[in-house]
Amino acid sequence: MQNWVEGLNVALDCVDAGKSAEAERLCQRMLDEDGENQAVLLLLGLAIGAQGEFARAQPILVRVGHAEAEGSDRRYDAAAAHVRWRC
Repeated sequence: MQNWVEGLNVALDCVDAGKSAEAERLCQRMLDEDGENQAVLLLLGLAIGAQGEFARAQPILVRVGHAEAEGSDRRYDAAAAHVRWRC
């Protein structure tokens, strides 16, 4: 993946196209490079939930919520807002 912003947009396009499993795979690849990227974690949780796997999505989304409440890395704030807006 060239950069995580590009990857995030590709994964969002997958979700929009109903390809949530592909979005999940893309998110996992991005998280292999940066496991703390809150925007990618948010999209991962949403993509998993879109597949009907709520029990698997829930801990990821809770993790994102706690990170935001504790003051997550601000580099990801705009991207996380973009994910919320698109999803």
